Amino acid sequence: MRQRVTRLGRVMFGSMHRPTGAAVGAFLMVAGCSPIEELVTPGSQASPVILSRSHEPNAMMDALFTGRVIADARGCLRLDGPDQHTVIWPQGFTIARRGVTWAVLDATGGKVGSVGGSLRLGGGELTQVPSDMLSAADLQRASACPGRYWLAWIPES
Repeated sequence: MRQRVTRLGRVMFGSMHRPTGAAVGAFLMVAGCSPIEELVTPGSQASPVILSRSHEPNAMMDALFTGRVIADARGCLRLDGPDQHTVIWPQGFTIARRGVTWAVLDATGGKVGSVGGSLRLGGGELTQVPSDMLSAADLQRASACPGRYWLAWIPES
């Protein structure tokens, strides 16, 4: 399966989708991440780490990731691509075991995808997590998932 990051109807990568017309500050483009050496295997009992926003931002980046979301050895949910961004999911998203796989669920409990499965995620890169974006507990979990982050939203099919 091939994964790629593309634009969604905009001239520049990283342009902003502005549902409310509000401006968003620029993000620093620094920091690398180390390669993932080991994956959480399907059927393992350890729950992957899901980072879910405490509130929705006024604007979202509109790049598109198409590919697999995997859990690394620390359980961090990452895009399976060269930069291996840790995903920051929309508000209310959770993770639950469904058989031998882990399902990513939206705020209503609907299945969005599975760990190890293919997903389409709108969003863009953050090199660090703004402290007001996550709960205190999720900020602590984010510190266990170093590297770059993908501020995600789910595009309509």
